Amino acid sequence: MNWFKRLLSARSTTSRIALGQVSMFISVALVAIIIGILPDFLGARLKDRVALAEAVAANGSVLITQSDLIRLESVLTLVVERNDDILSAGIRNGAQRLVVEVGNHRNTWQQSSEDRPIDQQMSVPLVAGNQPWGALELRFEPLYGEGLIGFYQRPTVQFLLFCSVILYLLYFLYLRKMLKQLDPSQAIPDRVRSALDTMAEGLIVLDRKFQVVLANKAFSDLLGRSSTSLMGYEVRRLPWGQTDAADFPWQTALVSGETVMNSIVRLELEGGVRTFMVNCSPVLADKGKPSGVLVSFDDITELEEKEIELRRSKEEAEAANQAKSDFLANMSHEIRTPMNAILGFTEALRRGYGKDEQKNDHYLSTILVNGEHLLNLINDILDLSKVEAGHLEVESTKCQPYQIIKEVIQVLSVKAKEKGLVLTYKPEGNIPETILSDSARLRQIVTNLIGNAIKFTEQGEVVVSTRLSDNRKRLVIEVADTGIGMTEEQAALVFDPFVQADASITRRFGGTGLGLAISKKFATAMHGDIYATSKVGEGSQFFLELDIQTDGPVTLINAQSILNWQDRLSVAQASRWIFPKSKILVVDDGAENRELMRLVIEEQGIETDEAEDGVEALTKVASQQYDLILMDVQMPRMDGYSAVKAIRDQGLNVPIIALTAHAMKGIEQRCFDAGYTGYMSKPINIDKLLLLLVKELGAVKQADSLSDTAVGDVFSAGQPPKRAEVVSSTLSGLTPLYSELPTTNPKFATIIEHFIVRLNDIFPAMQASFQDNDDEALGRHAHWMKGSAGSIGFPQLTDLAKQLEQALADGNQTDIEMLMVAIERVVAQINLAGQREMSDQHYSPAPYSKPAVPAHWTVPEQVTSDLAEHGEKFRAIVKKFVVKLGPRIEEMEQAVERQNFVALKDHAHWLKGAGGSVGFHIFTDIAIALEKASRMESQSECAALLKVIKQINDRISV
Repeated sequence: MNWFKRLLSARSTTSRIALGQVSMFISVALVAIIIGILPDFLGARLKDRVALAEAVAANGSVLITQSDLIRLESVLTLVVERNDDILSAGIRNGAQRLVVEVGNHRNTWQQSSEDRPIDQQMSVPLVAGNQPWGALELRFEPLYGEGLIGFYQRPTVQFLLFCSVILYLLYFLYLRKMLKQLDPSQAIPDRVRSALDTMAEGLIVLDRKFQVVLANKAFSDLLGRSSTSLMGYEVRRLPWGQTDAADFPWQTALVSGETVMNSIVRLELEGGVRTFMVNCSPVLADKGKPSGVLVSFDDITELEEKEIELRRSKEEAEAANQAKSDFLANMSHEIRTPMNAILGFTEALRRGYGKDEQKNDHYLSTILVNGEHLLNLINDILDLSKVEAGHLEVESTKCQPYQIIKEVIQVLSVKAKEKGLVLTYKPEGNIPETILSDSARLRQIVTNLIGNAIKFTEQGEVVVSTRLSDNRKRLVIEVADTGIGMTEEQAALVFDPFVQADASITRRFGGTGLGLAISKKFATAMHGDIYATSKVGEGSQFFLELDIQTDGPVTLINAQSILNWQDRLSVAQASRWIFPKSKILVVDDGAENRELMRLVIEEQGIETDEAEDGVEALTKVASQQYDLILMDVQMPRMDGYSAVKAIRDQGLNVPIIALTAHAMKGIEQRCFDAGYTGYMSKPINIDKLLLLLVKELGAVKQADSLSDTAVGDVFSAGQPPKRAEVVSSTLSGLTPLYSELPTTNPKFATIIEHFIVRLNDIFPAMQASFQDNDDEALGRHAHWMKGSAGSIGFPQLTDLAKQLEQALADGNQTDIEMLMVAIERVVAQINLAGQREMSDQHYSPAPYSKPAVPAHWTVPEQVTSDLAEHGEKFRAIVKKFVVKLGPRIEEMEQAVERQNFVALKDHAHWLKGAGGSVGFHIFTDIAIALEKASRMESQSECAALLKVIKQINDRISV
């Protein structure tokens, strides 16, 4: 049946040739019919009908001349009866009246000449003698039917169809035999073709025109076509992946006459792109010239995909391995750095290298800071481990996002100030006052984002803003900085573990590359997201978006209310507590841990007792009464879980707080289930421990000098007094206010004393300006106080001076009066503290009298600051002063040139106060001399003094 299918298939080569020959025959036959070589059967029959009509008309004309219509009717009747083709006949006179009718001629004859077919109706004129008389009308059977059937009934059509079918069959059978001698595919024996068809790889033979002359079953099945349909097909018409024909390997093989091996081509099929490895061998003719090319196709699509996947996996593995290697190297550095400081300073203390209390305090502060840094590294690694292991759990409790943000800003503002950065919070519009979220995770994310912004910003500002998303379904927290910035590619990678923008970032700024990755995981777990935008050199913007979830109607808070919310200092840091008489049992198998806990607790005046395991704790609980028990979880002999259960079985409801180094959330719940009433993770945070003691023991807040002298409390009743009454406000009941600097150090004591002397010189001038309504002079004094007081350890005075400066700018007289009273009170407290220290001989400050520089102004080779010796925080203050000093000196030089002694006096006044405040006491006396020379308007003396000041500036070493 295959030959019959090929017979009917237009795609068969034999069928196409046979159809072409039949078409040629039809064309020739039609031409022969048109020129009259072949008979026209329809034309012949039509001529016969015309001849019959003419004969009848001639006979009728004779009878009409004789006026013998009866015989004429008989003749017509006879003609109709003898000719089956004639349906009816009639004679019509000149008046168009039918005078003779044979058959149903009257009803079937069509009078209109336009609608009358020539093969169905004929009208022949009749004459009587030489005069027209009428017409003979004959109606015939149609020569052929209507439509498709009528077309087929035409003899010419039947002839051509008959010849076409017979000739197609004959041509097909003939060509089928002949093409075996001409077609290489047909010339191949069937057993060889069967062998080629069983090959798994595709195989084709191309001629010199790159037309297919042979295709095996594998290749034809690949294209979804039969082998015979590909015969003569141009191979370039197939949907190859490349478009340049010169790139095809068979082109190269045919032109060069050499075999081309292992070339790669791609074919775009309906199922997708397939990749083939192609081998091309030229087919040589008799004279050794290539007459074609044999091409084999080996499908390597899956192999290529696996190779690509393997290559990708290898690259990912290498990248991951490199990232982890970099992480381990970085982590080793990050861990060794604080450990080196911890071990080094611990060894220094152990060997007694601390010569005084100040150095010991510095060593201990360094150990504490590095220990906290090391703990943060460990927490980051543990957090990432929990995330990767799928053990991350988040809570859903009420929290105030703006409160968390402001508290984080308050903590990190110290670091920002050390770098000279402005850290601000700018809420935009209304946001939810409370949401359901994990406050601890949220705090950790915000801390990480703001900390990173500060870390990677050298100058400028870090701005935190909050707003609602466009659809008002999410809270958006944005942290924008003016730091080093990133490229788009780096911004997309910073949320991957162990990844920072590049290696130079790690070397320059440190860090593990875990913070943002952990924050990203936390945000996702909290139904939110984190993303970043950045430009190199212009800063970065990190966005945290959280779904707004509440347990009731959403309450919004506006931006102004957020800004008015008072920052809360740590209770343990800002307050002192009076504890009731209490006794606490500390249970821990580590002697050092018990010692630390006892030290902290006894500092609060609380009695402590110790036990090293659960067994000893049960013995002590049975014999004594405790107000609180701090108990470790893992201990020898009897662990904390068993000990708590035994205590609860005895019916004791004493509060028991779990102390454990495990930071997993499941451990916390297990502690509560065992009978603990609270939970604290190790290492113990002293501030948190104090807050817990306050809560559990019911401590009462002790009155504090700063909190008791808040500005709002100065005029708590009635209207503020008039300006004239302010200076006479009572200052009774004051408590001393001491500097935060270590006053036991003589160097610091000297700095503090100099400041107090200067303060007592400036404050009367402030009061005079206040009384005289000289807001400009009052503003200058407030500006000095704002900059100097904080450096000397009196931040209370700095805050009040800052508020006074703002009140002067706003013209708020009520606030100015209130702040002047508050400043007077703080100044009195500072003086009271100085008097008490002198009387108690806590320290013996050096007398403030003789100039540090001789009369001839000898300048040492190196000028250093006493303040810079006490750590990086103080060194940063000194550096800021040095940066400002250069432009100030230039302004002094310009003032001397222009003889602007008023401006020069102001500059000298600034140098006198600021230089001594930052530890450059060499400037104090020369600034006093310059200030005096300015008042005397002595240009030469001012120029000489300024020259010495420039020399001092050139020799400054920080």
